[in-house]
Amino acid sequence: MGETLTQRRRVDDEGLRVVKSCQVERSVVYLIRVLFDGTTKGSTG
Repeated sequence: MGETLTQRRRVDDEGLRVVKSCQVERSVVYLIRVLFDGTTKGSTG
């Protein structure tokens, strides 16, 4: 693995950013469901 410490750090930082973005997106979707449906589950029929 010929990468430098700086390159490795950038990859790690980018990975964390992507994970955090996905978590935020899921939280927003959850909150929208609760606000509009009043429930956290999908439609039952």
